[in-house]
Amino acid sequence: MATTYAGVAAGRGVVKSPYSRRAFVTSASMALTGLAIGARRLSAAALARGVRASDLLPDPPDVNVLGPLAAAAIDAAKSAGATYADVRVAASQSFTIEKSPGDRLSFGAEGDVLFGFGIRVLVNGSWGFVHGETPKTDALAMAARGAVAQARNVRPAAAGRWEYAPAIVVTGEWNAPMAIDPFAVPLHEQMALIRAWLDTMESVRGFNSLPFITSLPFITWQRESRAFASTEGSVTTQHFHRVNPNIMQGGSRLMGGGPVGLQVPSVYAATGGYEIVARESIHDDIKETAEDVLRMASLEARSLGVGRYSVVLDGTTFGSVLFSTVGRALELDRVLGDEADASGTSYLSPPIGKLGTPVFSPDLTLSTDREPPSITGVKWDDEGVAPVAGPLIQAGQIVDYETSRRTAAALQPWYQQHARALVSRGRAVAPAADQPVQIRCGHIVVKPSASPASIDDLIRDMSRGILVRGAYWGVPTDQGLSSGNLSADSALVLEVQKGRIVRRVTGGALEWNTVPFLKNILVVGDKSTVTHGTGASFKGVPWRRTEYHTTAPAALLKEVSVIDISRAV
Repeated sequence: MATTYAGVAAGRGVVKSPYSRRAFVTSASMALTGLAIGARRLSAAALARGVRASDLLPDPPDVNVLGPLAAAAIDAAKSAGATYADVRVAASQSFTIEKSPGDRLSFGAEGDVLFGFGIRVLVNGSWGFVHGETPKTDALAMAARGAVAQARNVRPAAAGRWEYAPAIVVTGEWNAPMAIDPFAVPLHEQMALIRAWLDTMESVRGFNSLPFITSLPFITWQRESRAFASTEGSVTTQHFHRVNPNIMQGGSRLMGGGPVGLQVPSVYAATGGYEIVARESIHDDIKETAEDVLRMASLEARSLGVGRYSVVLDGTTFGSVLFSTVGRALELDRVLGDEADASGTSYLSPPIGKLGTPVFSPDLTLSTDREPPSITGVKWDDEGVAPVAGPLIQAGQIVDYETSRRTAAALQPWYQQHARALVSRGRAVAPAADQPVQIRCGHIVVKPSASPASIDDLIRDMSRGILVRGAYWGVPTDQGLSSGNLSADSALVLEVQKGRIVRRVTGGALEWNTVPFLKNILVVGDKSTVTHGTGASFKGVPWRRTEYHTTAPAALLKEVSVIDISRAV
């Protein structure tokens, strides 16, 4: 089940407001009993009349009150003595519709209506943060005063540590691009769409003979309005529309072997509306993926000997590896040690010693942005900064880090040396308005090769090697991201002999030290190998979830260690 993008975590010692609740839980079998909404049930006839999610979800607080609520918090913080303060106030609705086990017309759904706010203040060099869920002026003013009192009781930070990078005062409103509002699309139409996906999958001859199907399709929709205000005068409101669809196809080899799971490549989390999933081309992609699964499931599966091999990572896998081991390592709060007792540290520290240094293969050029339709897309980040797009790694050399206003000053010597202004890259993210602001890597974009380099080209000269496909959700790493591994249980690992895929690999895992691993990139694939990948990233205490997005080509690497993890110790 997909997770709502804006949410309010439980167990934080606050009273739940009526605006933070599970709004409806449904199960549907249109051929039998219709759709159940809480204690109500809607008949198939009622569904056919066009019931929409917006008809079933309670209304969130009026978005027009978000700005005044934020302003009240800023006024209270200034009156209480804050040197600086900013606030995020948000209201959101979300719902998920999914195919349920059972007959072909069984569906389930659930939804949320959420409100939350977070207030951050700076007093004499110390920070305070208070969050809440009550959409009332008095509640936000009280929280702001509480944040100031909290900051006064905290030992001041080291001198200069929290020097705030300058930023332009911004005001305005922004709507994320959306053509069709999914909350206005009748539920029976959305059920029919998901059913059509399954029909296309099952129309591929032999697909239903696979004994193991990985998951049933679902779509999660979220719309959120978020206001931001600061004591510097910035006041913004953004309206986000996001979709997280899933069409995972897979099966086990009929005569044994592990599962084969492949995501339909054109279906991934994005900013946008119903038009994202209503594209006719998705059906062609579903058919191609189902045929691909059948081919892969028909291959013999066996273990591979321990040793060093040439390895090709497809675009999804290469993107996952780069996000997990490089994108996260370039988040400057992590580099500075702010996450040492949470998600960890970074081997790319200290930053001034790493900037301008060739660290990776000269074939690796990596940029980030926060442009829609990426799931990371925004007009302003959660410090009121317009995101900066551009390179982090250029021909293997580190040229910048992912920064916020609160951390950018650590790079001041580098910026001065290169006659660059001290600015934030706009990577401050509060996953939900009532959660703390942290740096999150933007949409990772890896430059493909300008020369022809398809996956067939990359494996053509392999006498014996490995092709890895479909590592969709990141890879395990150590606490400092300096090493990682990728097992045949979390991706489709294929043995290549004399340029041909000959079998699936079971019980093995790739293992690496990050820097030499990425120095050993021999070739980056061309644009025909570029794929999108999205997944979840966790950070903070307690861990907070956000979605990440990669756009990357395939890559050929040499001398990668393969270990056997199937043997009992």
